[in-house]
Amino acid sequence: MNGPSEQAYSVIENGPVQQELRIRDSDVSVAGGSVRHAVDRLGRRHLLIPLTDGQEAIEDRNSCGVSLSGRELVDRNRAGRYLDVSCEMVQLRDLFAVFSDDLLERLSAEHAPPAAVCSSVLERWRELFNPVRGALLGSRALAALLAELHVLEQIADRSPSRAVRTWTGPDKARADFTGARAAVEVKATTGRDRVMVVIHGLHQLDQAPLEDIYLHVEQLETVPTGGDSVPDVVSRLLSAGVDRAGLMGGLAAVGYLDSDAQAYRHMRFSVLSSRTFRVTTPGFPRLVPAALADPGLAERVFRVMYTIDVTDSAAIPGQLDSIQPALDHLLTGSSLDSADQAL
Repeated sequence: MNGPSEQAYSVIENGPVQQELRIRDSDVSVAGGSVRHAVDRLGRRHLLIPLTDGQEAIEDRNSCGVSLSGRELVDRNRAGRYLDVSCEMVQLRDLFAVFSDDLLERLSAEHAPPAAVCSSVLERWRELFNPVRGALLGSRALAALLAELHVLEQIADRSPSRAVRTWTGPDKARADFTGARAAVEVKATTGRDRVMVVIHGLHQLDQAPLEDIYLHVEQLETVPTGGDSVPDVVSRLLSAGVDRAGLMGGLAAVGYLDSDAQAYRHMRFSVLSSRTFRVTTPGFPRLVPAALADPGLAERVFRVMYTIDVTDSAAIPGQLDSIQPALDHLLTGSSLDSADQAL
């Protein structure tokens, strides 16, 4: 992650330690003056927000990772009051830089008192600063996540503000991306000889109550160098301007913690191929409730899992030349049928 705050903190951390706080002014100013990045002698990162005489600080130590408190500093023989936003855990330093970018953006856009803005932004990020560590994600889970993030990246190219809102996979929704009228399910496979994907249940490829559902498949290969990694895509998405807290929250929901990014950076994949299908096309191989003699029995059938071989994609009904028509339908509600009618 290489946002403005990460760059500022890196500059400070590489400088000489001559005082309690090493400080660098940001490009954002509030009524009290320039907001400042700082690093203390213990290596903790801070964001210092200057306060005017009439503005109050706020005390918030309800997160184990980030705290808010008032602070007085003497700079150039002049005392000043600040709201000190402090990162309390070294393993959260990278995430804190992303949070700082989000906070700076809000401070520059809103006219509310700094304490109110900081409290609001921290509340949205709070769960991410109380991480519950589990086992690292394995290769298969990382491949699946990478494929989803590649699609999220294509959506962000069209609409950064809407991208994370369409990403419903972390919410355990039926499909990985869901719009008002269509959904896109994303699958990853690391098989080299055959491209096969596993479908879970009778409802995963069922479009009801939407107009359409699409299946996008990425064939990936692990590589020692080059290729792409989940941390790489996360950095690109943050640079693209997606909802920072929403993205990091979605990643945490699927078991990816930013504090483990360095380990994940070594797990790299190359994209061998990708293919997209409109699964509502007659003849596409899927199991859905409507395919049963009595669709009502679908509610009594459990633990259905089946595999679709999409190696010879040209022979499968519903193949699309690219994912773009699926994203059109997802984001604008414009389906292939309506495009044909327009012609």
